[in-house]
Amino acid sequence: MKLRSKTKDRILLEARNIILNEGISAFTLRKLGKALGIKASSIYEHYQNKKEILNALRNQCLEALYLKMKKVLAMKKTEKEQLLYLGESYIEFSMDEKELFQLFFSNFETNRKSIYETHDLNSPYKLLFDIFLKIQPKLRKERQEELALGYWSLIHGLAVLRNSFLSSFQVKWREPQKRMLLIYINGAINLENNPSRMRNDFKI
Repeated sequence: MKLRSKTKDRILLEARNIILNEGISAFTLRKLGKALGIKASSIYEHYQNKKEILNALRNQCLEALYLKMKKVLAMKKTEKEQLLYLGESYIEFSMDEKELFQLFFSNFETNRKSIYETHDLNSPYKLLFDIFLKIQPKLRKERQEELALGYWSLIHGLAVLRNSFLSSFQVKWREPQKRMLLIYINGAINLENNPSRMRNDFKI
């Protein structure tokens, strides 16, 4: 059993190396088998297909991001600090692990089917949602979810832009990025004094 587990880990390690060095489009089971020094058909003894390997790598990526963000929570005291640094750590992760970030968000979807279902286990999004829950405990569940999804959209959008459309921009990103995140965070916190603004301010 231990030998089988080590082999599965080695398969994932080599798959990750291929993706990091050559890109996701270059990843094939034949190339993976060559890197491992085995026949591609032998890989099926451990994984059913290429998709299962990619899903396992996505789970590794998700766990790494979750642990990185959870570590940030332990260091920051206020909800405002936590949200800011969670957002920054998410974007930082996307810059440090470009190919894995792309892998994680290609054809990935949550197991949840509605906002009333339990959040995915070890979900980075759940870390964000729990903070918005503390900031706005009086809001209805769907409004809390809207705040969390809005912030998730902002940080994910910045991550994608910095890895694609804005990748050649010669800009010191830290301060402008921080200002963008704080605009949203401060708006969410200030709703505490008047929760009805969530209903009224965004009517067309």
